[in-house]
Amino acid sequence: MSNGAQDWFSQVDAKAAKAPPSAAPAGGDDWFAQVDAKTAKSQTAAPKSQVFMSAQPKPLTKEWWKKQFVRGAYGAAESMPAAGATTGAMIAGTAGLGTGPLDIAATAAGAGVGGMGGESLRQIIRAAIGFPVAKTSGEAASSITKEGLTQAAVQVPSELLPMAAGPLKKAAATQYERALAPTGRYTKAIAKDIVPGLIERGEVGSIKGLEKRATAKAAALTPELKSEYGALEAASPKLPVRGAGGRMQAATAGQLPGAGKQVIKDLESLKAEYMVPDAAGVMHPANPQAINAIEGVQEIVRQYGPNISPTSLRQLRQIFDEPVAHAGGYAGADLATHYTLNAQEAAANSIRKILHSASPDIGGLNKEISFWLDVRKVTSETALRQTGQAGGLVKTFAPLAAATAGGVGLHYGGAAGGVEAATLMTLVALATKMIRSPAWRTTSAIVKDRVANALASGSIGDLAALATRFGIAVQRNDQTGEQPSAQ
Repeated sequence: MSNGAQDWFSQVDAKAAKAPPSAAPAGGDDWFAQVDAKTAKSQTAAPKSQVFMSAQPKPLTKEWWKKQFVRGAYGAAESMPAAGATTGAMIAGTAGLGTGPLDIAATAAGAGVGGMGGESLRQIIRAAIGFPVAKTSGEAASSITKEGLTQAAVQVPSELLPMAAGPLKKAAATQYERALAPTGRYTKAIAKDIVPGLIERGEVGSIKGLEKRATAKAAALTPELKSEYGALEAASPKLPVRGAGGRMQAATAGQLPGAGKQVIKDLESLKAEYMVPDAAGVMHPANPQAINAIEGVQEIVRQYGPNISPTSLRQLRQIFDEPVAHAGGYAGADLATHYTLNAQEAAANSIRKILHSASPDIGGLNKEISFWLDVRKVTSETALRQTGQAGGLVKTFAPLAAATAGGVGLHYGGAAGGVEAATLMTLVALATKMIRSPAWRTTSAIVKDRVANALASGSIGDLAALATRFGIAVQRNDQTGEQPSAQ
């Protein structure tokens, strides 16, 4: 409610307190002026020092209900222009009247037309309840047109802002990746994969801080994963297995039926990629090295039989994954090693898929642990590389710049000038170092990402909340040098 409306209500209440009910004005004002006669009389008769509030109708009386109705109608009237603009924009947007700039123009036009309709309803309702409205048709038309143009102008930036969400999210990912500072090709590939997850989780801080948290989170999840494997094995059937001498015997642990067969089948699919059919359609090896490597892995799996326990599958997956990870994704490997690693990776992925299908909980825990182990790999390599190199050019030239500035200030401004100049240059160097720090960059990247999300959803409330939330986050970073999480 505007100040004008509040003044109008106050004036009506004041008149009601001074005048008897019979003298109340006609029309909508009369509803507010009708007050309890006894209350009005006692208020008027009392000394001015004792009159602390205007007379009001008794609660739940006819006059009280009328007054509440008019107040509600007034509030509804004032909301009509915005409601009309929103409705018009939604209708124009869902009608598909254009694409790109045309769509924005159509939505703005819809908001404008809706705003004009809302303003018309506003004036009709105000007139019905006795509030001041335009006196002539010209004034009414001018007010309606002005409201339509205002609502259309408001709609344009609200349509343009979501377009900035995509580039802003991309900028956030790039900035976070720069904070991790990966160098090797394989490490850069891992960093690109983990950055979206780090931003989603709101992880901010120094490289060493991220490394410590990644190690702690992976360690905390490992016992839970082990427990899930135990539960899966206990729930799996103990199928007969072939023991020494080829004799069948009872299994000592639960097994996943057909797990061994499935891994071998998946490796057969990989083998087919290195075979070419002849004129008769018979497949022949086109790359014997690759096929031999695949068959070697198949033989390893075949030793465990068609059914394999979850624990054995997990160990096989870890064994197959380890050389692939250490090889850095085949970087610099010879062809024979390359094909072997390729086959081992395929086998590990097949086992991973089997285990995840058997237990979604194992799948989720494995994925989360792998994520944090990748974070630790990237951050530990960055921390190791940056040891003894912190600051770079800033660290090298900051003392020299401060000394030079101090000398110039001393020459032109005396001792005080020298101290001020040196202090200024030192502060500039510290500020430069701070905004280049991983803690600052990760926090800034997450702020950009959250702002992009708010823009995409059109939530002004989220933007306001982010300003406060991350303002506190940055302050904590400055004070402690470390912050566990932005979420």
